Amino acid sequence: MKNNIGIMALTATCWTGLCAAIATAITSSVFAPQNLFILSIIIFAPLLLKPVSCVMLQFRKPVFVLIKKRGRYWLHLNPWLRTGQPGVRYLSWLWQSLLATIRLSLDNRSLTVVMSSHLLGPNRIARLRRHFPARHYLFHAIKRPIGRIERAGLQIDTWLREWRWFTPSERGAVVVIRRRKELSPTDK
Repeated sequence: MKNNIGIMALTATCWTGLCAAIATAITSSVFAPQNLFILSIIIFAPLLLKPVSCVMLQFRKPVFVLIKKRGRYWLHLNPWLRTGQPGVRYLSWLWQSLLATIRLSLDNRSLTVVMSSHLLGPNRIARLRRHFPARHYLFHAIKRPIGRIERAGLQIDTWLREWRWFTPSERGAVVVIRRRKELSPTDK
């Protein structure tokens, strides 16, 4: 907990210093009223990310975003989506969207789906394994630690976009799913 407070204090100090430098460069003075006005606008501008997120969500409807690179689909949660305090119905909708997106992307048998998230804990990975059985899919899960800087970035991002504080888990996972190649009748 003390590390989180230290990281947040360092981030706030660096942000304030950067904003002060920008405001001074814009107004060419240090303690003038216009400098303080510009400084306050720049410092509090990130708090506008929550209303911007609400507007952006109206234009970016898909729950999951697929990015194709190097013969793989990288699956990401829509960055404008709110994830704080979801209800049972909302979680069910997210889960169904995830499964539908993975199945749709695996229809192209030659591509692999890769997901990396701090949200992929053992229970969610086991649930994914049940939906993508070994007889039809190659499924690999690799546990990975979430570093302090990544955790701080997630906290700052969530605080600015959703105005809520959360503590991400210390471990995440990378999940790789690929459809098995079916044997032709002559190979069996």
